[in-house]
Amino acid sequence: MQALRDDAELRRKQEIHEAEESKNAHIQDLMKKHEKVRSDTDMHIVKENPEASKIACITAVMKQHEEALVHRHTMHALHVDHV
Repeated sequence: MQALRDDAELRRKQEIHEAEESKNAHIQDLMKKHEKVRSDTDMHIVKENPEASKIACITAVMKQHEEALVHRHTMHALHVDHV
């Protein structure tokens, strides 16, 4: 009787493992498809309106620069306070 339970438990674990592998493969496939659609869409946007793409890129860089300056100022102020 114990052998039957052990065999059933082993089959159950194998089925779970196979289901997880199938799920993970499906997720990877969806992620690849999503990335391709996204990159194709991004390229389409750049081709359709290169000026808007440039402006968006410049705006993003400016925002990153502002954040870096604020962070630098904060770190400098903390350093001065501790000295």
